[in-house]
Formats: sequence, structure tokens, C-alpha cells
Amino acid sequence: MREKLLASLQAKPVTVSSTLLTYYTQLGMTNDELALFLQFEYVANQDLTIVAKNMGISEQIVLKILQNLMTKQLVVMQQIVLGDGKIDLQYSFEPMYQKLVTLLMQAPQNKKETVNASDIVSIFEQEIGKPLTPMELEMLQGWLFEDHYEPDLIKLALKEASLNQVTSLKYIDKILLSWERKNIKTVAQAQKQSEQFREQQKDSQPIINISENMTDILMQNWLHEE
Repeated sequence: MREKLLASLQAKPVTVSSTLLTYYTQLGMTNDELALFLQFEYVANQDLTIVAKNMGISEQIVLKILQNLMTKQLVVMQQIVLGDGKIDLQYSFEPMYQKLVTLLMQAPQNKKETVNASDIVSIFEQEIGKPLTPMELEMLQGWLFEDHYEPDLIKLALKEASLNQVTSLKYIDKILLSWERKNIKTVAQAQKQSEQFREQQKDSQPIINISENMTDILMQNWLHEE
């Protein structure tokens, strides 16, 4: 019986960014608002009845907390199309992630010039043609504050990916990893390497149209090209 209970408790873990747990108060979030966010990550279909029951509060209080989050511009309502074609409304925490990235990227790192988060996020969203997802925002954050890539180097990797008509962040990550393995630290070094890479590609391969099924091949080229 004990083993079954332990297995049940360990089932369906909720994955939460440690960065959010560290900085949620700087976003203006209260403990109740963070708890509500965690419930929304866990409860299917954002069922307010279940959320209220899990938190031990009424649905009216849940709605009040959501209204506070919307007032703080951490949550928005968005339309989604269901499988049967009907339109439904859901709460999105996308603004919270955007503000978190902005907060992190505006913090001076090692006394270097402050990074303008809005600019770099806007550049990516404009190039990709859609808003960045929470997972993509976390990846962008990781490049800056875990891998410590220079913002200009990240922008150049985005440009290189665009030239290959593959703008997924996974592909951009492979480009950055390739440069890191070659100890490339500056934009000038990366540009020189990219020119050499394209020349080798031109000499060894015919001109082709890039499609989605070529993404993995391009990634392998970036990782193994010497």
C-alpha cells in the first residue's frame, strides 16, 4: 500500500523553472499567485473547480487571483480552437515568461553593458514569425546566463540559421555549440568560420532547396564540420 501511495505521489511531476522560483517575487507575484500558476501547469484544461479544490479555496477567490495576475500583466486570455472547431478561452502565462526574461536580461552581468531584452526577443520573434514559446524563452535565457554567449553572437547564429532557411531554436543552439567547441568567442571569428563553412558546403554539395527534413542534416554539418 505504501509503495502504491509513493508511486502515486511521484507520478506526473510538474516541471518548474528554478529561475521562476527564484525571481517570482521580483515579478510582483505573491505566493498564492505562484501556487495558482503551479496548479494551472498540473490541472488539465485549466479546470477552475479542480484548481480551487486543490488549493482549498473557492472558485471566486481563484478568479480574483487570476484577475490580479491580469492586472499585473502576467496573464492574458487567449482564444484556442478545439478539435471540434469550437472556440474556447484559456489563460496564458506567456506575459509572465516574457517579463521574467526581460528581468534577467536587464540585470548587469559581470559589469558588462545591460542587455536590452525587448530588442533581442523582438528580433527573434520577427525573424521566426511568431511569439517565442515559454520553452524557447528559457532556451534564450540559458544562452545568455548559463552558457554566457554574447548577445551579438546569438543574433549572428540566428542570421546563419535564417540563411539556411531553418529558424528553429534547436538548430540555432547547434550553431552556437559548434562555435563554442571551436573556441569561437567573437562575432568576427564566427563570421570567418561561417564563410569557410559555406565555401566548403558550396564545393562539396549541389545547390538544393532546404526543407524541414534537411534540418537534422544541417545540424550534423554544423557539429562535425572542422
